[in-house]
Amino acid sequence: MAGSGTDPIQSLLIDTQVESGANIRIGAITPGDGEKIRDGISRMSPQSRYYRFFTGAEEQPDYVIDKLISVDGVSHFAWGALDCDLPGEPAIAAVHAIRSTPGAEMEFSVVVLDAYQGQGISKLLSAMLFAQCLVRGEYVLVAHVLEENRRSKAFITHLGGTRKKSEGNVAEYRIDVGAALLSMRDADVVGKEPVVKAIAPYLSQSEGSA
Repeated sequence: MAGSGTDPIQSLLIDTQVESGANIRIGAITPGDGEKIRDGISRMSPQSRYYRFFTGAEEQPDYVIDKLISVDGVSHFAWGALDCDLPGEPAIAAVHAIRSTPGAEMEFSVVVLDAYQGQGISKLLSAMLFAQCLVRGEYVLVAHVLEENRRSKAFITHLGGTRKKSEGNVAEYRIDVGAALLSMRDADVVGKEPVVKAIAPYLSQSEGSA
């Protein structure tokens, strides 16, 4: 994870402290972050891996890792968080917006390691992702969530996501990016101040699109 990219927002690195007292760093994911992502996946619980990848396998195939790091700032945006208090600053969370085929709406996904859940990290990362979406003219995201994944469904509903349909045990939601960004700005989250400051230039766009 490094401060670089075609959009100015991608150059941002944000340091903050979350509710547990952990010092984290938020930044755009880059193609050089493959090993951190692979290590992070290995430290997820089998249930969390199943919820995120629809499989509980401890090690994901190379093509999955390649997809997660193929961030181009056009059809794939991604933000991650590192724990700065631990050796090597391991990856602890990530959010993605990916367009699989030309012209399709981008798909939103989020994952936070089990030990860091419930601290608002997903909200902090999502705020940065939504701000970048607005910069690139992406105003709607879709999300596909397993029906039994109550935590993710509650989070997406908190974002203002609306359920559109179900296919088997997978529910599809649509997220208004502008409205979701405003909800993240106003969320009661420890350590949000540096993130709110970073997204401030994009909030007028959000208010206009909400």
